[in-house]
Amino acid sequence: MKIGHCGLRRCISVAMFGATLGLAGCNYVGAAYVLVKGPEKKPRAFTLEKERPTVIFVDDRANVLARRTYRAQIAKVAQETLLKEGILTNVIDTSAAMQAALRESSGEPLDITTLGRQVQAEIVIYVTMDSFVLTGDGQTYSPQAKAHVKVIDTKLAKRVFPLEKKEGHPIAVTLKLATGTVPEAGTAQLNALSALADETGLEVAEVFFDSIARDSIRQGN
Repeated sequence: MKIGHCGLRRCISVAMFGATLGLAGCNYVGAAYVLVKGPEKKPRAFTLEKERPTVIFVDDRANVLARRTYRAQIAKVAQETLLKEGILTNVIDTSAAMQAALRESSGEPLDITTLGRQVQAEIVIYVTMDSFVLTGDGQTYSPQAKAHVKVIDTKLAKRVFPLEKKEGHPIAVTLKLATGTVPEAGTAQLNALSALADETGLEVAEVFFDSIARDSIRQGN
């Protein structure tokens, strides 16, 4: 299933995150939410061929995601961003790949080339999740995610990016709350993880186009 053009703004997930925590009845009113980014300027790491049928598949074999829906959320944000930026014009929705993956057996996982071919994709952007947590040390509130990105050409039946790193191209995201405390409310935590999923999807997309990495600060209400 192909999807249409859909715009996104980088500030949405962080701003909504801040507003939600404020409405949750916790002591986060007026707190600043800071998106911690990497270098100021970030060149693309790989150039995609925009007209080739492409699907994004997020894999979580290590079970680091609290909910399966975050896999789809990360992929959908990435695919919509690549469409918005004009990097891709022919995208196969991630739900098709996720449905194909459901047919694999636990003993014999479906290889990514076969998965891509089953959904008629020539290119698979394959994302493997390494970590996805609210805090790295159990005390400091710092939602963070780490993953690796690979590009598989199903016609060639091989990986075309990266060539020099077997584990894939690394990406990392960290969201920080100025107060430094971990929210205890279930709703607040789920919204924090949702914001992290959005930003992880953006980071996946930015592997494929030149971008400006900058801190994004929003004041909670």
